[in-house]
Amino acid sequence: IGYNLFSSDGLDITGAGPTPISRKLYIFSGGGTTFTGSVGINTGALFPLDVAGSTLYNTPSGQVNASARFAGWVVAQNFYAFSDRRIKDVVAVSDSPRDIESLRKLRITDYRMKGQKPDDKRTSKGVIAQELREALPNAVMEMANIIPITPIEAVSAERGPGVSPVVAKFAAPHGIQKGDRIRLELDGGTQDVVVAAVADDRTLAYDGGIDAPKHLRVIGREVKDFLSVDYQQIYMTAVSALQEVDRRLQAVDQRVQEVEKREARVTELEAKMARVADLEKKAARVENLERDMAELRKLVAGMQAAKEKTESASVSPASSSVSVVTAR
Repeated sequence: IGYNLFSSDGLDITGAGPTPISRKLYIFSGGGTTFTGSVGINTGALFPLDVAGSTLYNTPSGQVNASARFAGWVVAQNFYAFSDRRIKDVVAVSDSPRDIESLRKLRITDYRMKGQKPDDKRTSKGVIAQELREALPNAVMEMANIIPITPIEAVSAERGPGVSPVVAKFAAPHGIQKGDRIRLELDGGTQDVVVAAVADDRTLAYDGGIDAPKHLRVIGREVKDFLSVDYQQIYMTAVSALQEVDRRLQAVDQRVQEVEKREARVTELEAKMARVADLEKKAARVENLERDMAELRKLVAGMQAAKEKTESASVSPASSSVSVVTAR
């Protein structure tokens, strides 16, 4: 510990180790650690907590650059992800029809986390990573992580003098090997440790802490094929699928409008045809009337001719009688 030891404006605390890269610093503070001001990791603190740099983390799915890892909930008011065009190389536009087919394969479940308190009946909605990998393999990453196990109670936990590890003894075989990473419940808190030694199947030792805990049990154990889900992949797949649905709906709407226009045109043509049919009926009636009129004219002409003929026949004898009288 020294003022301006390596910096020019502060107190420097340097961990211990044989080389600069191996120096370590441990802080044991069971009651919590409070920092007044901002904290920067590998950088000057521009935020209350500012983390720069990352660790290359090897997973069966490939290498990832990880800057932080959290075992529980992360609570925040909002979240922004880096998405600037200048840090991306776009290789393709998402295949929207295929994205719809991928979403159809998803099974959304209501679940409770193992280890959840029995009186906590709340459920969460989400996918199961093993199932999601069949539909969206890029949304699932395989990594090492600790999963809950049936708790293994220790009958005692002791620590020898100096820097000796904590030795925990169990009433039954624990099945844990040296080098395993396990999760311990210690006096109400939790701690992830690496097993330093296993004397037998009912004893293990680990480094950590100053005092041996009064109560200890193993509640979790690391597996190498733990699956994590990138929900951003699901969200963006859903957005792409929604865009495809919107395109299809627009196409359907356009076809509906075209059909409505055709129906309106058909209705208009039907109205015109009805008017034409009505005119044709009127024309037929006029034609019938003209034919009837022609027949009536013929009938009237015949009757007129007959009348004239009759009148001619009745006038001729009278004229003869008059002549006789005159002669007399």
